Amino acid sequence: MSQKKSWQEFSRLVAAIYHAESAGGNITWNEKINGHQFDVTIRYNYEAYQYLTVIDCKNYKVPAEEVEAFVIKARNVNANKAIMISSHGYQSGCKAVAERNDIELLMLKKEFDETKESIAENLIPALNMYDLKIIRSDNNEEYNYPKEPGGKLLYLVEKTEINCLKKTYSLKEIFNRWQLTQPKSISNEPNYFKIDFPPDTVAVIPQEDEKIPIKSIEFKGKIIKARRVKKAAFDPYLEGQENLSYVLKTLQDDIKSAIKAKDLEFGFDTELKEGHFYVDPKLNFFYFCEKIEDDTVYWILVESYQHGDLLQVKFTQSTEYAKHYVEVKDKEDLKRLKLILNKLIEKEKESEFLKLIEEIDEGFKKQNIPIFQRPLRAIREICIRQKTSLNVVPHSPAVPGLYTGDSLVAHVHEWYKIRYGDRLKIDFSPGSTAILIKGDPWKIKFPLLFGRAKFVFDPDLEKFKEEPKPKINEPIIANPLNCIEKFTAEIAKSLSRQEMQELAQFFVFAFETIQRLSEIRTKPFIPEARSDLDTAVNNIFSSPPNYGQSKWASLQFTEKLFKCFLDLKNVSYPKKHDLKLLANLAYQNGLQVIPVNVIKNIQCSAGVRYGEENVTLNEAIEAHHSSLRVCSILAPAIKRI
Repeated sequence: MSQKKSWQEFSRLVAAIYHAESAGGNITWNEKINGHQFDVTIRYNYEAYQYLTVIDCKNYKVPAEEVEAFVIKARNVNANKAIMISSHGYQSGCKAVAERNDIELLMLKKEFDETKESIAENLIPALNMYDLKIIRSDNNEEYNYPKEPGGKLLYLVEKTEINCLKKTYSLKEIFNRWQLTQPKSISNEPNYFKIDFPPDTVAVIPQEDEKIPIKSIEFKGKIIKARRVKKAAFDPYLEGQENLSYVLKTLQDDIKSAIKAKDLEFGFDTELKEGHFYVDPKLNFFYFCEKIEDDTVYWILVESYQHGDLLQVKFTQSTEYAKHYVEVKDKEDLKRLKLILNKLIEKEKESEFLKLIEEIDEGFKKQNIPIFQRPLRAIREICIRQKTSLNVVPHSPAVPGLYTGDSLVAHVHEWYKIRYGDRLKIDFSPGSTAILIKGDPWKIKFPLLFGRAKFVFDPDLEKFKEEPKPKINEPIIANPLNCIEKFTAEIAKSLSRQEMQELAQFFVFAFETIQRLSEIRTKPFIPEARSDLDTAVNNIFSSPPNYGQSKWASLQFTEKLFKCFLDLKNVSYPKKHDLKLLANLAYQNGLQVIPVNVIKNIQCSAGVRYGEENVTLNEAIEAHHSSLRVCSILAPAIKRI
């Protein structure tokens, strides 16, 4: 704490004490009279006379020359009474100067009334660590932690993160580890300790706007006897303030006056202003005055520490309580408080945004909106609700705490990306199929192509690997082997000429069949049939694979193709899973003959879904390929109807 800030707090305390005890006196803090500054002045009016008392406050042990200087200053303003108050006593010679010049010397002391209800009776040994500071490695400057115990110090020790050797520790963990390695060096006598860190160690301290490169932590420590706190409902350090009294004593140790800290009104001269920070000196809580309406103050509790946590809240209060607050003017305090307030506002805005986007997304779920459509629909919904206009695609990244304009759009897209991940991606593939290569199943995912295409089956997977680039009047060139998921270069190079030819023939056949299926996607039963086709393929590659479900899905796919054809022909059909019967009905209504063995490869009972009939990998693949053959016949016929 700076010397100026220490003086301000001490002199303000003295002013509050005299304000509490004055009977009709007018108390002024930090007043200048005829060019002379006085920490506290008290004016009494009696009939036609005015009495002036001036007070100087010293938060250190006072030398005699400062008492002499105060004497001169008091005489220059014709003070009726002069009082000097010290927190640490007076040096030799002060008493003599005061007696010669009728100056009253007082000492201000703290006294605590600890109740038996709040603390345990038995004393226990405890490690008292104090004067904690971090030494920076870049410029050797010190970052000093609060000297006062509890409250903020406890919070910072628990929340400071030390990033060291690719691991993160709290400062509390660092101290616990250190304590286990230093059993002999810790004693009842105060000792200086130092913990060194390797290069590139960084400290992340709450309420600091930078990561601090550090080389060491320094502190003092000793073993003390302490009592445990019995109750945990109220922070013990705040409870201590409740039991705190201030006592003014003479040099003869006589009590001049005593007052409970909780009865002091530090802000006896405070006038609240919107947009300013204030402190309650009794609790050391910091507030932001958001606005004032009539006799109501809208507060934000920006910084308060209880049980090692930072407590923040919004509340309203009558302006009559202004006497408990003092405006914050220290530049370092204001810098810290503005940073904390900005982070709090960011959290508040983030919470409001999350509530909004969750509500919008829940609405989309009820409307069965596909996930990949939701980001753009969410932006549209926000535009409607907020009566504004937004881009559908952000031009810059999301800014923390900023939920307007382009940043809002970026936050929407970011939220959906985190929430749904790859499910946001649109699969433009027209479909997939399964094939056996060297006895193992492989999944082929067909590309979406427009115009003409030239397939080059090359065992070198690096060829034509890049996204096909269209050229005017020239076909797109692609290597179908790159459409085989997780296909390795080693297997590609091991394919014989015959295996490559068989693979090429099947690829072209299956690709053309899937294309034909896409051409009739709006026909009855076809959307459901496409889903069955996907299920047939996916069950082959599921973990564990379910070949029975795959074969059943191939039957369902084929059955729906027949029913689509018959439905368009206005032909009634039995509700049975009998492909042979459906094939005969289709043949009777103009469909070409489908080989019996093809139908036989697909036909199965419903029991295959539950393992009542064993289905092998080869049988599942054969049923799938046969269903594609049926599709290659039925799809063109359906398209012509």
